[in-house]
Amino acid sequence: MKIAVYLNRLDQEYQIEFYKSLHKRAMELGINTICLQQQTYRPSNENFTFLPASKFVKADGVVILSSALTNQEQVLNATFLNECFGTVPIIAAGIPVPGIPSVVIDAKNTMRELMEHLIYTHRFKSFLYVGGSKKHRDSILRENIFRQTLDEAKDKGIPVQYSSIYTEFTEYTAMRSLGDWIKRNPKNIPQAIVCASDMVALGVRQVIKTQDNPDWQDIAITGFDNIAKASGEELTTICQPIDELGRLAAENIYTLLTNGKIELLSKIQSSLIIRESCGCKKHCEQEKKESDYERGKREQVEQYVNHFGPEVNQAENLEKIADLLNEFLAGAGIQYFYLLLFSDAKMEAQGRAYLVYEKTPENEEYNALAKIVDLPDFFGSYRFSMNYDDGSDLVYKLMSGNRELGLMIYKTRFPIYAQMCNCGLFLASALQRLRNLGDEKRRNLWLESEVEKRTQDLVNANRALAEESERRIQVEAQVLKVSELERQRFSMDLHDDICQRLAGISMLAKGLSANNKSLEELSALIDETLRRTRQYAHEAFPVELESLGLEKALGSLCEAVQRESYGKFQVNFIWNATAADFSDGVKTINIFRIIQEALHNAVKHSKADTITVSLQEDTLTLKVSVEDNGTGFLSHSNKKKGSGMGLLSMKYRADQIGATFSIEPKTEGGTRVLLVLPVQKIKTVYR
Repeated sequence: MKIAVYLNRLDQEYQIEFYKSLHKRAMELGINTICLQQQTYRPSNENFTFLPASKFVKADGVVILSSALTNQEQVLNATFLNECFGTVPIIAAGIPVPGIPSVVIDAKNTMRELMEHLIYTHRFKSFLYVGGSKKHRDSILRENIFRQTLDEAKDKGIPVQYSSIYTEFTEYTAMRSLGDWIKRNPKNIPQAIVCASDMVALGVRQVIKTQDNPDWQDIAITGFDNIAKASGEELTTICQPIDELGRLAAENIYTLLTNGKIELLSKIQSSLIIRESCGCKKHCEQEKKESDYERGKREQVEQYVNHFGPEVNQAENLEKIADLLNEFLAGAGIQYFYLLLFSDAKMEAQGRAYLVYEKTPENEEYNALAKIVDLPDFFGSYRFSMNYDDGSDLVYKLMSGNRELGLMIYKTRFPIYAQMCNCGLFLASALQRLRNLGDEKRRNLWLESEVEKRTQDLVNANRALAEESERRIQVEAQVLKVSELERQRFSMDLHDDICQRLAGISMLAKGLSANNKSLEELSALIDETLRRTRQYAHEAFPVELESLGLEKALGSLCEAVQRESYGKFQVNFIWNATAADFSDGVKTINIFRIIQEALHNAVKHSKADTITVSLQEDTLTLKVSVEDNGTGFLSHSNKKKGSGMGLLSMKYRADQIGATFSIEPKTEGGTRVLLVLPVQKIKTVYR
């Protein structure tokens, strides 16, 4: 036969004493036990399953230490528990559960006896109750008797007063709660403090010892439970025979398993233990003492736990945790140990887990995350069907906040339950740290992949833009080429056709103009038209550019512009670009057209008397400039409606040859049009 024992955590004396007694009596009756801890966890999501281990740990019977197990807001009843365990026999211990055979300790009368002792024997008038959680059933029951007894004393004319504060059933939380209450009520010093447990009373005593006001030192303190430490501290308390509770729970579940009959409610009576903390004289009594063997084993394992904790929290991976576990378990004398991990809460709900590490007397194996087990099969296997002489099977749920990490399962003959709980806490902390590091690493990898993806997208987009830009430049270059060809065709048509016709008409007019003044004037007009037409043809496509080169073509252009001004302004030409290669006709024509357009704008809009065209080369760049001393930049850009098209044309042509283009006012007056080409580009472009 095997029974499953559900409780909170075996790190408090109440629960340890209960389980030790139950397990000892179960062994005597030939029953194996498996203890399942931390089954009270309630996730924040809606996928909550009460007592989740009941889904994969199958046993012939169940014992629930309900006062330590249940969330006090959860009302347990037969229907609720039968949904978890089916038809197997169930025993509730600690508090009665309607419809379930229960074993409880009756402390009502003893609690009343304690209060009457404080009121009528010591004649205390002011009281403070330090309870557990406001919704904890045991704490509520004890506070109700506390208040009822004091209210009855008031009815008898005794001027008593009282108040209550709430905490958890630990020394630390009790210290914090009382410390906060004293800060809020520095002058409200009670004569007696009644605590809902011995652990709370010990925390209260620590706070009182540190108070500067000597009036605090005479306060009476009482506890509840009669744990071993309460005797050493001379604490007046109520003795709950926890060992008897565990023994009777084991006997009752055995009776049910063997088809016997038991009472629906079995009560064990508590007793009042009077000691010095309430103001009475010291009483001689037999103290609870652990054996030298138990104490020695406990202290030995505590040393191993103290070393295991810092080391495991520096482990860099699961394999290192497994190595440290192996060392710790050898020192603690634990031969059977299993570490199972959940990838997430859904994995446990599905009844599956990774068997990361397992240790038996015959073998020690680290599986990493390569071995997944089915939990019902795992707990139903030979591992948990061995003879009870091998010790008790205990299951500790590894938690980090609200996150379920896995299960720590071990078998021990020694009463080292609290030390193994500390081992579980250290182990859970280390696993959560590794999980956080893994999550962070995965996030970083994801971010890196996203950055790489976005970067590649940008590279592709830039490549597409560059290709489109190159395609656009090529199209624009083709447009310019076609435009220049059209200019050339237009120039040739003017020169070869129109100009020849005008020359013939001029000769005819001259032949007929003898003694005819009107025909002489007509002949002169035809000659002027012929000259202008030849000039337009030349400007449309300068023949010198192909035959003589850029320098001669620009010199000719400057002379023509100055000649056409009829002395209104001077056009200077400076050439200092002897090393540049201008053999590429397309690039050369673009430079020529930019200068031509700049000269046209200066002549038309600047009102200047001097214009300078300059090409200056150094080791890095070629600078082409057209400067005037006229009215300034605005006159070039805004004077005439069509001037904007000329500026756009110059910028367009500059882009085609990879140059920077600017037009700006000069400091001393006038305007400068500047074209800058890197020498490297020049030598590449004009190669």
